[in-house]
Parts: sequence; structure tokens; C-alpha cells
Amino acid sequence: WIPLSRIAAFDYYIALSQGASDVYAELSEAQTKMYQTNPNFNYTIYNSVYSRLYYDRRLSEDESEWLTKHSVIALGCLKNNLPLTGTDNIKKPIGFVVDYIDVVRKELGITKGIVYYKFYDSTEALIAALQKGEVDAAFPITTDIYQAETSTIFISTPILRNIFAYTAESDEERNSRSLFHDFVSFAATQQNTPFLDIMNRAKNFIPDETIHFILNKYVPKETNFSIWEY
Repeated sequence: WIPLSRIAAFDYYIALSQGASDVYAELSEAQTKMYQTNPNFNYTIYNSVYSRLYYDRRLSEDESEWLTKHSVIALGCLKNNLPLTGTDNIKKPIGFVVDYIDVVRKELGITKGIVYYKFYDSTEALIAALQKGEVDAAFPITTDIYQAETSTIFISTPILRNIFAYTAESDEERNSRSLFHDFVSFAATQQNTPFLDIMNRAKNFIPDETIHFILNKYVPKETNFSIWEY
């Protein structure tokens, strides 16, 4: 259900026998509370134990090779989905994703290639485009691990929490949703997981304050949120 750790784009779980339903229920409840209290707990533990994978800003051989082969990176996004993704009045891509990609490139010293933003009307259309190879990666994807596996896609470490789409919901309605429903990630198919590795590597060096600063450019002034919600 919830991976105990993530190494690169792959998740690792505890396997239980069918007779251990009580243990499963207790473990699930404990993990739910843990992630609700600190959504970045898994990432923090992973980072401390496996930091050698992303210990500096230098790209791995696989990541560099992938970038060399992708002089143009097609990134699928949702239309009219500001502050995360969208276009301005002359159809120029704007939003969190555009600024965030620029920060990633700067942090990791990436000078190769360009990013081409392609927009879709719905998450379903976005995932379908990803599966058909119309785009190399997609953002924003708010899905849980089971849904990702069912869709045969891989997702990055969550970049932030989506606190904009559900402001009218009650606390009970929010709590009834999947734990990962609010987590916003990049997604890719298996052959493009080096892109996700690059996003995961960059996340080590991009503080929450930077994410907060980027969002402030696109969030309406009347919207009230806190950096601690990411």
C-alpha cells in the first residue's frame, strides 16, 4: 500500500502473509498517521540512508545519457491549472512547473536540451498521452502507488502538496481520500525513469522556501497557505 522506501523510481514494501491481517491493519494505520504528520518522512529516511545515490549535483551516467538522447523534452501538463500549470494570454507556458524546471536546471548545472510543454484537458488525457509516448514526462500527477502501477507509470518523489483544489471540502472529506491523493509528482513511463531520477536528485537541493516563493508568483493574493503544508 505505502512503500517503506523509494530507491530511484522504485518502491519497496513489507510483504505479509494472508494470516497477518491484524499486523497489516496496525501497520497501515501507523503509516497513515506517520505520513499525515510528516509527509516527507519517507523521503527524509531514504535521503539519510541512501544519500550516496544523490550525494551531489553531478548526474549519473544513466541520467546524462538520457539527457543527451532527449535534446527536446516533451513535458505534458494540464491546461488552465494554475498555480501549477497553464498559459498566459499569448499561450506562453507559465506556472509553478516552468519556474521549477528552471530551478532544477540551475541547481544541477543542466545546459543540454529544451523543455517543450504540451497541454491536455484532463488527467486522464495526460496519462494516456504519457502511455502512448506523446510526451516524455507529465506534471502534475496526483495519484497513489496502486493507481500508478495500474496505469504502468512511475512517479517521482512528491514535489509539494496540492492544497488548491479542495478548499471547499470538509476535513472529513479530505481525510477519506487516499493518503497520496494530495501529493503532486512528476510521472514517466519506465524508459524515461532517468527523468524522474533527475527530479529526485534536484529535490535534495531545492528548499521548501524556494517552492513557496515560486507558488507565490501564481497563487491569488486572497489564498492563504503556509509553507509547512508542503
